[in-house]
Amino acid sequence: MTTVDAHRTEASAPVAAPAGEVYRLLTDVAEWPLLYPWIAHTEVLESEGGRDLVEFWAVKPDGTVRNWTSRRVLDPRALRMDFEQLGSVGPITGLGGTWIFHPEGPDGCRVATEHWFTTDRDPDETAGELDRNSARQLATLRAKAERRAEFTDRVLRVEAHRELPYGTEESYDRLVRALGHEGTGADFADVVTRAPAGGTHTGRTLRIAVPGRAVVHQDLTPPDPLELCLRRWRITPASADRTRLTASLVLSSPRAALPGPREALRAWAEADLATGLAAVGDEPGDEPGDEPGDEPGDGPSGMKRSGTRSDTKTEGKGAPPCEFC
Repeated sequence: MTTVDAHRTEASAPVAAPAGEVYRLLTDVAEWPLLYPWIAHTEVLESEGGRDLVEFWAVKPDGTVRNWTSRRVLDPRALRMDFEQLGSVGPITGLGGTWIFHPEGPDGCRVATEHWFTTDRDPDETAGELDRNSARQLATLRAKAERRAEFTDRVLRVEAHRELPYGTEESYDRLVRALGHEGTGADFADVVTRAPAGGTHTGRTLRIAVPGRAVVHQDLTPPDPLELCLRRWRITPASADRTRLTASLVLSSPRAALPGPREALRAWAEADLATGLAAVGDEPGDEPGDEPGDEPGDGPSGMKRSGTRSDTKTEGKGAPPCEFC
């Protein structure tokens, strides 16, 4: 990984949790939308041995989306992760670093991180941004690691599947049409959904389309009392001319446990996913979203686009000015 003529910053924090658990919490990148609220989606593009290539999407404080790709080297025995971002981001022309998890007894550790960077602007200014970002990442990681049991009680995951009678490309095209997407990449839309407590909810939604792979919707203003409402649809080959469509819904609450009867919330989530899966046509030639009984404009998960669409900006929770992992 590139470190020639680079500037460096360092940070560390004690964590009252076993080093191995904290290491797994950070390196399980698929869970980052739960770990870091400003992360909307992560996509593992390549994985071999202890190395992978991951694409990230995050919501910045100004309401725009930042998208970047990083290479990671994972060493679970040494409890170490090295990473390097690909390409430049604004004035930062190169960026990478290391996370190391030092055991301190059976139930504690010290997490240390070092960043190196190259930049076109004042390095002290960039170092300050990195220091602030590292402090926020460490504080969030520490809070989640030290309260793992409570964190688990706050989360509900529901998943459903169906097999589609066409190939990957056709399945993906049908999915994005059913969801009302216009192209690939990330955009925003005001979306009406059926709310868990009944009625409807209009939320500002970040929509991410990963060509040939997945579509992700994160409600940036989820209905109370939820803090995360994340819908994902993923396409994988089932055979030469058939695909498997997996729909998932992840909910979390800022309270110690999810509100109301968990069974009722699960039933709502299962119905939400079933509606979404049914909206993608069964047979070649069927128009996705044309399900009997649907209202005009209804789409998967009972969603309607409402009002404006924006490709660049939204109000809501924000990422640090830089996100460096």
